[in-house]
Amino acid sequence: MAATPESGLLLRPHARRVAPAVHVAAAAGLGKRYGNGVEALRNLDVQIQQGEMVGLLGPSGSGKTTLLRLLAGAVWPTSGTLHVFGEDVATQRGVRLRARRRRVAAVAQQHGLVPHLSVLQNVVLGRAGAVPLWRALRLVLVPSRGERDAAYGALAAVGIGELLDRPVETLSGGQQQRVAVARALLHGGELVVADEPVASVDQETAEVILAVLRRLVDDEGRTVVVSLHQPALARRFCTRLVTLDRGQLVSDRASTALVAETL
Repeated sequence: MAATPESGLLLRPHARRVAPAVHVAAAAGLGKRYGNGVEALRNLDVQIQQGEMVGLLGPSGSGKTTLLRLLAGAVWPTSGTLHVFGEDVATQRGVRLRARRRRVAAVAQQHGLVPHLSVLQNVVLGRAGAVPLWRALRLVLVPSRGERDAAYGALAAVGIGELLDRPVETLSGGQQQRVAVARALLHGGELVVADEPVASVDQETAEVILAVLRRLVDDEGRTVVVSLHQPALARRFCTRLVTLDRGQLVSDRASTALVAETL
């Protein structure tokens, strides 16, 4: 399977460039303990710059998902600090929290799709958080031709443009995963956080998805943070690799340095 130029979306060869040193996120002594006593993150110091594709590596339970949820505004720290787009997330509630969420596109591990809606409706929901409620309802119930074309472009980029009008509940797990990625593409957030976006797809499709995410960085200057269980794919597509274990930072290195060490 290969992405086709039909979509006109993010399919040019990598235009590699040096990302500006602007911090999209900065954690200092960051910790997260859940109500059940599980300490998911401990004393984490890490910075994420604009225009990076950061791969999060580590075993299950290492804290990768929690870090992504913190960046997306789904949970709050219990210790230390986390600044996203220059603001302390601990102070964000209500309007300020919604404003941050509009700038972050998230791909959840469980996809977060609405089963009884069509693929088109689920993808255009990616834009719902950035518009008033009445317009969000119209987006879902009566998508315009422009919205339909944009959704098709995002779906074609991940190889499933032909599924535009299919009910999500009829799709395989791998197809649903690609719908979730397409929704994040349409969201347009400056920061994209993706939790295991290639866990349910084959190698070829995984490469297509990661190439699309990488082009958000290379062609649009967006920032991507993605958790992966495949170190080889992470080294190939990410600019930087952050490894966690038991909620703590193990290593933080440019992927090019790791590739050089293996040659």
